[in-house]
This record gives sequence, structure tokens and C-alpha cells, in this order.
Amino acid sequence: MNNTSQKSKRRILERGFTLVEMMVVVAVIGILGSVVGGKLIGNTEKARKAKAIMEIKEFETQAELYQLNNGKPITALSDLYPEYLKEAPGPDPWGNEYVVTVESDGTVRVTSSGVTSDETEGKAGGQTADWGK
Repeated sequence: MNNTSQKSKRRILERGFTLVEMMVVVAVIGILGSVVGGKLIGNTEKARKAKAIMEIKEFETQAELYQLNNGKPITALSDLYPEYLKEAPGPDPWGNEYVVTVESDGTVRVTSSGVTSDETEGKAGGQTADWGK
């Protein structure tokens, strides 16, 4: 009987994790968290810029359609809703309003405070139809 009680005591003591094992697990989780977190944090600004560029491209395309149909350029993005856009245009990813500029030749440009003109060239905010010709 004495032998059986010693075995059951030993099993009870062997069930838990040691402090060293717990420290290793916490260290591994911490290392993984710092690696993954660092990657994710760096991509938020890239995602904002990509979203703004996509929205600018869509707004300019719809502004061209508006101008073709109505014979005049838009004065604000709200002119495009609801006929040309499914949803009313909101702020850019940084919370600022998009800026609509109509150039002297009739070209409509949409800009965002978070995206430079270099980043939009060839993607969005760049060349649109030349309405002056």
C-alpha cells in the first residue's frame, strides 16, 4: 500500500509544468509576437496609400464619365453620388477630405493629403482625359 501511495504522489507532482518550461513558452511567444507585430505595423501606411490611390483612380474615372454625360466637370465629389458612385465619398484613409481640382483645360484631378503626386503618377491622380481638345 505504501508503494501505491508513493506512485500516486509522484504522478500528482509530475502533472504540472516546471517554471523553466513556462519561461521558455513565454519567451517563444514574445519573440513570435515581436516579429509578426513588426511586420504588421509597417504595412498599415502602405495599405492606407494603396486604398487612397485606388479611390482616387475610381473618383477620376467616374468624374470623366460625369463630364462626358453632362458636358461640364464636377465641382465636388458629391456630384458623383448616387448616379456614378454606389456610396457617398467619404474622407481619405487619414480622415481628411479628398480635394477636387479642375484645371484650365478641363482635366479633373482628385488628390489626398496622404499621397504625394509622385506616388499617384501612372496609378491614379495622374493623367486623365484632356477635355480641352
